[in-house]
Amino acid sequence: MIPLLTLVTFLPGAAGLALLFVPRRSVGVLRLVSLVVTVLTFACSLPLYFGFDGDAIGYQFEENRRWMPTLGVAYHVGIDGISLLLVLLTTFLILFYVFWEAMLIPMYFIIGIWGGPNRVYAAVKFILYTMVGSLLMLVAILGLYYQYGAATGRYTFDVPVLAQYVMAPGLAQNLMFLAFALAFAIKVPLFPFHTWLPDAHVEAPTAGSVV
Repeated sequence: MIPLLTLVTFLPGAAGLALLFVPRRSVGVLRLVSLVVTVLTFACSLPLYFGFDGDAIGYQFEENRRWMPTLGVAYHVGIDGISLLLVLLTTFLILFYVFWEAMLIPMYFIIGIWGGPNRVYAAVKFILYTMVGSLLMLVAILGLYYQYGAATGRYTFDVPVLAQYVMAPGLAQNLMFLAFALAFAIKVPLFPFHTWLPDAHVEAPTAGSVV
């Protein structure tokens, strides 16, 4: 079975990394490769679109590969009714975290290299704020991992499995909720954690603000 979800997810990024080694003056090659990869990615997405069953419950087109089995870590992706690339495509908390944080890298360079006069300040402020949210989310994910493992004897980051776990109300539940809530509030951002956003938007180029 062709891993369509993996191709759709990683093909553009792999092509982008490859294009870093193409001389800037080779504009024709850059444009041609970009166009070909875009068309291929679109073609890979068509079977997913037409083969998706909107009446079915659960994930479809799942790809599940063991990664670090001793830690309960796997590469597990799938699509449901609200799936998007990377973050919402994954069914595994570790992949969710990696994909969620991956967006920081291009945004940091877009602001820091191609931004306005105060681009360095804006880029550093952006990365510091969002890294605080990243650490909070990581703590919450690890807390959920250990809480589920302690209760069931099985340690896993698999979202469908964790979704069936009913945690007893208490301090651990409240702290994990607070950590997730603060992490998302900083990333979105919501008041009063939004002060990094004006600087980032003002200093970022138009393309960066759109992203």
